[in-house]
Amino acid sequence: ACKWIEGALKACPHDTASMMNLELLQERHTAALLKKLQFHPKFIQSYAAKMHRESHGNPLWLGLMLKSIVNPSFRGGTLESANLCWEPGVTGGGWAFKQTVSWSDVSLPREIRSALSSRIRTFSEEDLELLQTAALLGVEFDASVLCEVLNSKPLDVLRRLQRLEQHEQIIQDVRGEDDLFRFASGGYVDALLELGSLASFQREAAQAAGGEDDSAILDISSTSQVQRQYHLQITDVLLRRVLDGKQSFEKIFQLADHAFFS
Repeated sequence: ACKWIEGALKACPHDTASMMNLELLQERHTAALLKKLQFHPKFIQSYAAKMHRESHGNPLWLGLMLKSIVNPSFRGGTLESANLCWEPGVTGGGWAFKQTVSWSDVSLPREIRSALSSRIRTFSEEDLELLQTAALLGVEFDASVLCEVLNSKPLDVLRRLQRLEQHEQIIQDVRGEDDLFRFASGGYVDALLELGSLASFQREAAQAAGGEDDSAILDISSTSQVQRQYHLQITDVLLRRVLDGKQSFEKIFQLADHAFFS
């Protein structure tokens, strides 16, 4: 990361401002940075890939994410981390999550959520409907469930998912698993759920309010019934699969934590 920043600064002509296309950080750069910051080897093994995926290799986003992970606070005039503690180890130890803290307790920085939301809102209403329904199933989702909930042909849904994977890089096909996909970043799931409902309903609500400003589109209070209806439809599909012996409760809880518990 330091070499990346040094290269960026050297590329700027003296006393001038310029715009450059810079290479994104790779996963190994994230792991090297965590090692440089003395994170525990087990932490690096568990979270380096996840942090790289969530930050999309963007050095600024990675820095913001590190700040969220550390969650610094002053206590008695001393700067401490609310999330991390020093864990001993064979090679000298390193920083790791406290026993009461896990990755799920770390909120994605507001700047990243805002950037992801802005990008998502450029998608078509049909793609938003598909992605928001998938987001209710979690980071990993079953395309066959989407087909039933949206009453769409499997081939149509798979083609749309393939296009979103190839052209938007927002989702990934889980190779070797039939109908299983995952979002490229959990931040996309958060951003989609924050939108609250389907774009068409949001736009209608905004137009009824006299415009299409951001506050009207992002206000979910008037459209939460739509989201609840999708929860019910997903739950109904999955429970029918259990009754038919096609799926176990364990798999349902893995795929549909949002649908059952949100």
